[in-house]
Amino acid sequence: MKKTFLLILCFLPAPLFSNLQLDLNPDALSTSLNGAGDTIIRNSCAVYNNPANLVFLFRPEAVVSYMYFIDDIQRAALTYAWKTRGQTPFCLDISYLNYGTVPRFTLGANEYSVQQGEGLNIWFLDAGISSGTRISFRDDNILLGGRVSFLLNHLDYSYTGILFDAGLAYYPDYRGFAFSVSLRDLGFLNSFADTASLKLNLGLGYCLAGIETELNCHLEEKWMLHWGNRIEIFRKMFFLTGIKFDKQNILQNNLNLGVELDLTRLNLYYAIVPKAVVGAYHYFSIRREF
Repeated sequence: MKKTFLLILCFLPAPLFSNLQLDLNPDALSTSLNGAGDTIIRNSCAVYNNPANLVFLFRPEAVVSYMYFIDDIQRAALTYAWKTRGQTPFCLDISYLNYGTVPRFTLGANEYSVQQGEGLNIWFLDAGISSGTRISFRDDNILLGGRVSFLLNHLDYSYTGILFDAGLAYYPDYRGFAFSVSLRDLGFLNSFADTASLKLNLGLGYCLAGIETELNCHLEEKWMLHWGNRIEIFRKMFFLTGIKFDKQNILQNNLNLGVELDLTRLNLYYAIVPKAVVGAYHYFSIRREF
């Protein structure tokens, strides 16, 4: 099964291969919600969804994440966020995705063969800085945020890019509703020669009695509807679900599941995608406030 997956990777065009990496959030909370965290996620993991929500930071915090996929395909990520004396939030993030060493393939008329010699090492490195601000209007809150990231990957050659994300979140002071708009992946790839695939996300969130739910519409070449939920099942314990009504992305499935434990200044997250193309992959995250 792994050989089939790696064969697919080797014949993907480089820009498409990179965009697949951009669609994989590196933390367990974002993965659990499956693309619907623009109003639900209000800690440093918001940099992967809507950086405007960094405004909700109360103390300095760090999130360490680890993803395990088949065999030696792994991902690790770190975010560190803080507020200045003027209460302006900042967040530094870095993630590393390693596909390991992949054999070089030669495609024939009806079959493929493995070339002799060294394999092809494939990895990605993504580092960014984010910030946000709050605009008060009467009793409502309008949040603005942005992220700048630098992408470097190795697919038989160096492959670089710079990307910009922007987000807006509106929390009206009534009935638990929230609205969000975010733009992602505005920038350049392939050593700045190609433009990235711009994504527009529109979110509608609602919170009531321990249940947070969000509908998020992703507008790219095709629209995708994401539905995420954070449900308190016991005191300090939450069940996370994310459903995506689309099959465009070959590396993600329609249903993601997760669990969150909210301890004193410490949060533990676990996420699983149970029916990925070549088997389940697992995410673990630890969030610590200082």
